[in-house]
Amino acid sequence: MVEIREAKSSDVKSIAKVILECFPNDFVDGKIKNVNIVYAEKWIKERMKCKQFMRYFVAIEDKRIVGFVFHLMIGGLSGVVQLEQIGVLKKYRGRGIGKKLIQTAENFWEKYLVNEYGKPLYKMLLTTSKINDDAHNLYSATGFKYETTMKKIYWNNDEEIWVKEF
Repeated sequence: MVEIREAKSSDVKSIAKVILECFPNDFVDGKIKNVNIVYAEKWIKERMKCKQFMRYFVAIEDKRIVGFVFHLMIGGLSGVVQLEQIGVLKKYRGRGIGKKLIQTAENFWEKYLVNEYGKPLYKMLLTTSKINDDAHNLYSATGFKYETTMKKIYWNNDEEIWVKEF
């Protein structure tokens, strides 16, 4: 059974391991052309400092972190939240963990925005690789809809923008 909870600072190393498996190009050291966990950990730690505007949630199964979601407010107090990154270890995919992570993020923001700022959650958006059919299936299953494509964004590849309205 998977447990979803808000990430703690002690989870950084485990989240970084998931990120490096799911997004190996994101933290390649430019000097030695090697995947660098130190960069990934620093990235996560710095983001966690902005807790008022962002959250990491983790999925735990078999007593280990097997997935995560990172999301943040964008556009001031517009009620728009970006699902910036989500990843689940390959061994644990296809079990509904990604869906549970997204639902947890949505539930959190629906309550948090009203309680903290008196604003409703208006939209969530995300970007995903144009060729990532597994992600597209997950996003469709959780109510997101394809909006448009941005050309040559990350690593010179096209990215799609998906949106969910509340």
